Amino acid sequence: EERKLARPWSKMTDDPSRRSNDDSESGNPVVPLPRKADRADGIQVEMDDTTRHEELLALGRIAHAMRSFADCADFELQRWSRSFDRLPDEHKRLLESLETLTLYAGDCQQFIREGVHHNDMFLRMVLEWIGEEGGPWPLVHASQAADTWVDARGGGVSAGDFDKLLYVLKNIARDWSAGFQKERDASYGRIVRALSRLRDERRRRGVDGRARLHPPGREGDSELGSEVDEVEATGERHQQHQGGRMNVLVPGCGLARLCVDLVGEGFDVVGNEHSYFMLLMSAFLLNGTTVEDQWTVFPWMMNSSNVLSLEDQLRPCSFPDRLPSELVGRPGSGSMGMVAGEFCECFSHASEKGMYDAVVTCFFLDTGHNVIQYLETIWDVLAEGGVWVHLGPLQWHWSDAKMYEGDEEMSIEIGFDAVVEIAKRIGFEFDFDAREFDDLASSVAPGDPDEDTQPKTILTRVRVPYMSNPLSMRPQVYDCGFFLASKRGGISAL
Repeated sequence: EERKLARPWSKMTDDPSRRSNDDSESGNPVVPLPRKADRADGIQVEMDDTTRHEELLALGRIAHAMRSFADCADFELQRWSRSFDRLPDEHKRLLESLETLTLYAGDCQQFIREGVHHNDMFLRMVLEWIGEEGGPWPLVHASQAADTWVDARGGGVSAGDFDKLLYVLKNIARDWSAGFQKERDASYGRIVRALSRLRDERRRRGVDGRARLHPPGREGDSELGSEVDEVEATGERHQQHQGGRMNVLVPGCGLARLCVDLVGEGFDVVGNEHSYFMLLMSAFLLNGTTVEDQWTVFPWMMNSSNVLSLEDQLRPCSFPDRLPSELVGRPGSGSMGMVAGEFCECFSHASEKGMYDAVVTCFFLDTGHNVIQYLETIWDVLAEGGVWVHLGPLQWHWSDAKMYEGDEEMSIEIGFDAVVEIAKRIGFEFDFDAREFDDLASSVAPGDPDEDTQPKTILTRVRVPYMSNPLSMRPQVYDCGFFLASKRGGISAL
């Protein structure tokens, strides 16, 4: 039986009713981003003309890469064609005669070009939507910034930026498609359930869910009251939030799915992200979708290695599987805000000290130049008794910067045991048994008669897929460290 591929546009509707952003469908924006220069406390930081120009150039480089997807992909398509042209004639005829689909069949090449065009049109539409909807500075000027970048630096796109663009498309699949729910359960789900259990344990004891969290078996403090700090959509901080909900900070939040899932479970969440690739796409995903599976992209189309079947490589991915507006707006949900900028720069101000009941780091600790500064900032922003929930590997992102940045970058690279020791010296207490909060691992249930005979495990090692193409011959899976730590007492001497 002849195998055929669905055309790229068959999963995408041009029905305007499915793309409307009027108030009757989408309402107010779910979480407009504060301007890049704003501090997390809502205080505007003045920027001189040079700094503003540099920010616009940085944004323009990314926006230009987004609107140049087709040109970048075409270079790869031409490479495939050049390799085919170099084959002996008999090998060409062999490939062309195969019943199995390959990149070198005429129909497949046409399908790929249509898929590339589809991805390109989607990315351009994201930039157009942000400009038309009046997003925050400087995102609203992304298209103009791209023109400024081209005028100043030329029209080229680096291989690194094209790779990051492909990474964003795969991240859309990971965070916002139904096919990656199992992967999200292994990472985001673990964190949401662990934090929910801590909160519920506090409520079971009749103690407010905010701060001063204690592991099971320890007595809680007295009622703390109902006022909770909140970063609203405008970036302004208020002291009048009701309901005693936990205030959670999520640095390195990417496309914000973990933030939205936490908000849906009743937490007040502030996400933080530095990458313009992620900020542009998350602004659209959070506010520009009106129905489930409204959009379609082809995340793996340009990845030709470890492919079991060409159909796997060329398959589409529809998103979002859930509407952010529904998750954030349903009864009992929390509030959500976003802060754009580098984590330590945004949250090292005195006004940020002790402002959060929990900090969640998911695949984040290894993204910085200096992990010690990360740990100190996490400590500073936590309220006394606050909890730090961590899950992730240690694939130090800057260790090989010279290969793709051209210059060597500072990169402090240590083992997980050293990370834990430094955290303890800063003042964190690892008094939670991590097994009790990992519902995907075998552990002794709280209250079990044998519970006291089991040694406490402050750090569990869990196997977690990350942006792993489920049909790839080389799925990407990490053995991650997973722990919960609390802030109590003063800072120990380093």
